Amino acid sequence: MLWTIKLNCLTLQINFSCMLRFHMIFKMILCYKSFRA
Repeated sequence: MLWTIKLNCLTLQINFSCMLRFHMIFKMILCYKSFRA
């Protein structure tokens, strides 16, 4: 039980970090596009 909770927290953390990274890349692309325009 505790092990599955730990595992779920870990996957949640990984998903969050991936989402954050994707968001940062998206922001960079958006800034780059507005800078080029």
